[in-house]
Amino acid sequence: MANVSSGGWTESGFVLRGINSEGLTPGGLGAPLASFYIDGVQQTVEGTRRGLRGVFDTEQVEVYRGPQLTLTGRAALAGEIYLRTKDPEFESSGAAQLTYGPDDHKQVGLAFGDAINDRVAYRFSGEWSEKDSDLSYPSYEQYDRYDDYVTDDYWVLRGNVLWLPTENDDTRVILSYSRSFDGPTQNDIVGPLWSTGSPGYGARRGDSWGALLPD
Repeated sequence: MANVSSGGWTESGFVLRGINSEGLTPGGLGAPLASFYIDGVQQTVEGTRRGLRGVFDTEQVEVYRGPQLTLTGRAALAGEIYLRTKDPEFESSGAAQLTYGPDDHKQVGLAFGDAINDRVAYRFSGEWSEKDSDLSYPSYEQYDRYDDYVTDDYWVLRGNVLWLPTENDDTRVILSYSRSFDGPTQNDIVGPLWSTGSPGYGARRGDSWGALLPD
């Protein structure tokens, strides 16, 4: 999509028209300049970074580029992204997704729902993804959690309940609960002398800290 991209590194937001959603100082230090909404709920800075990353069981994504102050206030000077998940239906329904790709990328998504009665319906969904980093960090191989450091994985679980409280089906009450985990890999690449007194990293692509030397 034109003029929409991810941030330049893991600890940053998304970019609309060249402006990072976390402001002029990405990393949680600035005032947000763009907002991310899921089912009408504004996400925090960390929720935007590490919340819902996949789009399985999504009904619609809307991207508004440019100021949206009239609708949602000063946290949307650069724009907004709205994501709406699938609502429960008054019939049996479901979906499944299986993905395998480069870097040993494995992804699974499952969703199902049904009616409890003629006024209440539910839908549950879950998504899990895991892949290896495309960068090498040889200096860290000696540590117990090395596999966590070089594995990019996330999962999300969601449950929605729809209630029609009146005979008018246009009046809808939706109760939604979700829980997610996100463990992105590091994606910074730095060269020799990236900091005063730092060792060079030679040809070890992606090894941000160079050789681990004693103090």
